[in-house]
Parts: sequence; C-alpha cells; structure tokens
Amino acid sequence: NGLASGVEVALIKDRRDDRSDPKKGYYLEVSTEYTGLGGEKKWLRNQAEARGYYPVWGDLIFRSRYVIGRLNEIDDRKIPRTELYSLGGERNLRGYDYEGVGPKYTRVVNGVSETFNTGGRFQTFTNLEFQHPLSREAGLKWVLFFDAGHAGDLKDVKIYSNYGFGFRWFSPIGVLRFEFGYPITKGSKNEGSQFHFDIGQLF
Repeated sequence: NGLASGVEVALIKDRRDDRSDPKKGYYLEVSTEYTGLGGEKKWLRNQAEARGYYPVWGDLIFRSRYVIGRLNEIDDRKIPRTELYSLGGERNLRGYDYEGVGPKYTRVVNGVSETFNTGGRFQTFTNLEFQHPLSREAGLKWVLFFDAGHAGDLKDVKIYSNYGFGFRWFSPIGVLRFEFGYPITKGSKNEGSQFHFDIGQLF
C-alpha cells in the first residue's frame, strides 16, 4: 500500500491504414515511465512495442506484434506486485491461464499447497496471426495464431509458446474475440487448452 505519482513519455509512429482493423502498415512505440514524483513508491519502466500488418493474398492478412519491457527499482524500494510483469490470458499468451506464466512462489497452509505468480521485472513476448473474413456481411473473421514470451528476470529466461485459433465478430459494440489456445511449453499454471473471450482488438 502507498501513494505513487509519476510521469510517462512516449514516442509513437503510426502508419496503419485503419486503426480499428488494419490491413497494412506498422505501428511503433517507445515509452519511459518514471514513478517517484512524491509519494512512497519509486520505479523506472522502459518499454517498446512494434506491430506490423501485411497483406498475403486477397483478404488474408498476416499480423505481428512484439513487446519488450523492463522495470528497475529506485533507492531499493520494492515495486508493487500490480506493476510487475506476468503473462498468460487473452491479451498476450493465449494458450495459458491468466498470470499462468511468470516467477512462482509456493507455500503450504494447513497442509494445502498454494502457488502464486509473484511477477517479474522483465518481459518479452510476440503474437503472430493470420486473419481472414469468414462472413463479410455478418462481420465475422477467423484467425490462426502463435504466441511466445517470457516474464521474470534476465538470469533465468524460459520461453513459453502456444498456438490456437479463434473467431472475431465486428459487432456494433466493438470487436468480440473468441479464441482457443493450446500450450506448447510445459510447466505453467493450469496446463491444457484455454478458451478466452475479450472485447476489442488484441493489437
């Protein structure tokens, strides 16, 4: 608990043909966040993201995204758990449960083992997709995807990867995403196929 106050600066270059459903172009962003302008909390976050969209054949679009980020402590002050990195879920590694990828801590309470994702100070991940219309009149599209990434630190890097498929409905309230992910790398929380539902484009 405590008060955090900070400032963030970002440089963005956007050359997408359509922000809501791009079919070609790219997007680049580099940002730096400093927290410590008053309050008890202090940290420095540097992050970069790159997205690319490439027409393959007809309406078949190849979409790619790469994200890398690093957190640094300032004055040996611990970074809040809510700011640390973890992966898994509908927004990054779709073959794993929410926060299924990252450094783990296990404790035993009354004979019951409980495992928690403690979060890390470094993350890197990529999303690769093929997207094509299923029904233009209904605003439906299908997608095949592959994701890979790591969350934790730079001393013990382990890349988790997954593949899957999904459907997207460009509805009046926004893009509805229904996706099924299957893990490739073992050793994560809640291994097995995952179903994710989300509103809005992934990238």
